[in-house]
Amino acid sequence: MKKKKELLICAIAVLLFLSILFFFHMFCYKQGNWYLIDSSGNLVSKTGYEDCVGVIEIEGEMHFILTRKNRFSPESRFYRETMFVVNKNGEVILQDSTGENGNLNYENFHALFYKGKRVFLDSKGQIIFTVPDNVTLEECYSYRLGMMPFYYNDVANPKYGYMNIDGEVVIEPQFSYAELFSEEGLAAVRDDEGKWGYIDTEGNLVIPQVYDFTLGFDAGFALVEKEHDEYYIDITGRKVLDIDGGVNKEGFTYISNDEGKYACIDLKGNQITDYIFDRTILFKNGYACGCVNGLYGCIDKTGEFVIEPSFEYIGDFSDFGIALAKGKDGLYGYINIKASCMI
Repeated sequence: MKKKKELLICAIAVLLFLSILFFFHMFCYKQGNWYLIDSSGNLVSKTGYEDCVGVIEIEGEMHFILTRKNRFSPESRFYRETMFVVNKNGEVILQDSTGENGNLNYENFHALFYKGKRVFLDSKGQIIFTVPDNVTLEECYSYRLGMMPFYYNDVANPKYGYMNIDGEVVIEPQFSYAELFSEEGLAAVRDDEGKWGYIDTEGNLVIPQVYDFTLGFDAGFALVEKEHDEYYIDITGRKVLDIDGGVNKEGFTYISNDEGKYACIDLKGNQITDYIFDRTILFKNGYACGCVNGLYGCIDKTGEFVIEPSFEYIGDFSDFGIALAKGKDGLYGYINIKASCMI
């Protein structure tokens, strides 16, 4: 009898030990599929993250916002998802288990969730503003020119205004919708009749609310629509280019012909390329990548090819002068503007 009792105790102890090991295994983070590499393609961190939700700049250095999850299902009380802010060397400088993630980088302010609250960090990663519960911030929690659209979510028929990083109301809620300010100091706002116009940073209506549709200013121009007529205006509201569609990026847009081919023009109406592109093209960081007869190349702002169409795909060039590319062999890597393979 005594021997059976000892065996039973040993069995219970083993089961308990295995249960603890299993729980520990489930509670620990999974090894995800996202890894950090340097510009030479070398692995800088052996940690595999679940997802990359964005990139922010802190004190002049790029940092990655990454997540990790444990093995429990999201419905379990033991489920844990943690956000990590990681520098280029793979070192974690900030982390928090939140279950919800986000980031933005405008004017050295970074917005993310921390302990269930939307907060803003300064360039050193310190919390400088926590968004009140009765405030809803628009435009993906972005700041431009020190202001962000917001509305009070605890009132009937809320109106939009603008708030600064200190949480102070700088333009009183009065619009049915409001968008971010552009670098030109203008923001598109909508009235109760659904008409759009533009205000300055003081809240003054400087371009009348007469448009059915607007986009924000970019390089001094904005696309608007009035009575089914689309055209570009300058910062004074003057019509400068009559064009059907086309998004303005860095002072250029695109037009198409009857054959479905696209060309690139500047906002003075000068055509800088022929109708050679299979799809629409947009400039970013001084270059536009486009598809010609199924192959991708890249032009500069004179319309000249700096990379001849020879890739199956080229993404936008980053601030660091590199772009994701897919070669004819079907493999992906990173190239510079001279089409040299970086990774």
